[in-house]
Amino acid sequence: MLTHIRKRSRKTGLPPGTVVYTGDKKDAAVHIDVLRYGPDTFEMREGVSAADLRPPVKGDSTVTWVSVTGVHDAHMLETIGGIYGLHPLVLEDIANTGQRTKVERFDEYVFIVMKLLGAHSGGHHPHPEQLCIIVGDGFVITFSETLPVLFSPIRKRLSNIKEQLRHKDSGYLAYAVMDAVVDGHFIVLDGFAERLETLDKEVLSSPNQKTLRSIYTLKGELHLIRKTIAPLREIFVSLERGDTPVFDVSGRFYLRDIYDHVIQLTEITDSYREAATEMTEIYLSNVNMRTNTVIQELTVVATIFLPLTFLTGVYGMNFKNMPELEHPYGYFISLAAMGVLAVGLFLYFRRKRIFLSK
Repeated sequence: MLTHIRKRSRKTGLPPGTVVYTGDKKDAAVHIDVLRYGPDTFEMREGVSAADLRPPVKGDSTVTWVSVTGVHDAHMLETIGGIYGLHPLVLEDIANTGQRTKVERFDEYVFIVMKLLGAHSGGHHPHPEQLCIIVGDGFVITFSETLPVLFSPIRKRLSNIKEQLRHKDSGYLAYAVMDAVVDGHFIVLDGFAERLETLDKEVLSSPNQKTLRSIYTLKGELHLIRKTIAPLREIFVSLERGDTPVFDVSGRFYLRDIYDHVIQLTEITDSYREAATEMTEIYLSNVNMRTNTVIQELTVVATIFLPLTFLTGVYGMNFKNMPELEHPYGYFISLAAMGVLAVGLFLYFRRKRIFLSK
């Protein structure tokens, strides 16, 4: 968070619309893919230069999808913005990888900022990545720092001439992209369900400091996911209820379906957070119980030895007129008395079930 704030400070004093990259992937290569499709058309071009892009022709029945990977090149963004007539403030928001989730309407297009969840170490430790979507009449442009894995199934569907997506407009393609982003959260949460189950067993069987650290790490990641999911509701409510030409009446029903998925994600995330909180409480209760048991057993041991210490203290005094000191079997009698007293106290505590571990 502090690193992002420091990077944002680079824009201080610059005029609005100045493209300043605030991410940390400056060394990544910029890659542009162009996919043009229609009922009878499918054309895929990879590694296209920004200068070679062309705006869609009005009245054309095809849809053009421009996928831009890498947003740190300001000249590239300005070139694309000039070709498609993008507002300078839109380009500024694309380069600002910490932009909030939002939707903005312009005369010729709709600008959408979303957060998709990437992950390190095979599904653990998710981190939000920014995805910007520009939807216009006959075209969709997506901007991301790394190529999202979720694009592959959509491209595969578009290659199938019988696929419904091939016969839809650009608004439906944008819906497919946003639906894939939202559904990707379910995959991430499935991994959290497995981690919660493992931690739940560990908390009940053999909790330790590592268990507690794992619970707190999981809670922090769930909090991050909750912050990523919550703003999505505002986007789909705005798109579904607002006057957006690129999303026709039938398309708004699909947006409503994504909204339902977002609500489900929110409920699942909240339930997982509650489960993590309950595990923390169970862990602390187990630790307190174990501590109390140890203290209780130590108290019993101290109670048993207290009268023995008293006896040894009494007979350790060096007075001449102590008759027991002159008894020939005094030493053995005192040992026997202390042994009987110790065993008696032990049996008494055991009968009263003071030893909770028993």
